[in-house]
Amino acid sequence: MKKYLLITQLLLLTQFAFSQSNPIPSIKKWIVGNWKTSLLKGYIIETWNKENDSILKSISYIIKPNGDSILQEKVNLEYSNGNTFYIPTVSGQNNNEPVIFNLIKNQDNELVFENLEHDFPQRVVYKLISKNKILAWIEGNLKGRFKKKEFEMDRMVK
Repeated sequence: MKKYLLITQLLLLTQFAFSQSNPIPSIKKWIVGNWKTSLLKGYIIETWNKENDSILKSISYIIKPNGDSILQEKVNLEYSNGNTFYIPTVSGQNNNEPVIFNLIKNQDNELVFENLEHDFPQRVVYKLISKNKILAWIEGNLKGRFKKKEFEMDRMVK
């Protein structure tokens, strides 16, 4: 009987350990990869990589028509203490300090992050349209008026 009790406890512990080994299962891995969106003058490249089971990292550059690149932002998507955070550091904004947005929606291939205390944007959204297309946008109030800026991104295939 003690043997069966021990085996049951080990199975439960193993199941708990495996459920905790991937703490970011709710963050869809579809965001990982290289994405490109066109601008009037050039384009943006956004690259997402998995650092570990709790952190995804992104870096994005604006590529000008002449080939010059400008760092736009770095983002950490982090899972910590049961919460998921989108933490961008945008070049030339917020004294180059990161801003924390909380995940408020994660369903139907859509991730919505919000920080109502931030000047603009207050919301960042990523929505998977197809395996190779994401629609991302930032939105919120800016100087008393609602503003929304969309970015249609295509997966870059090697």
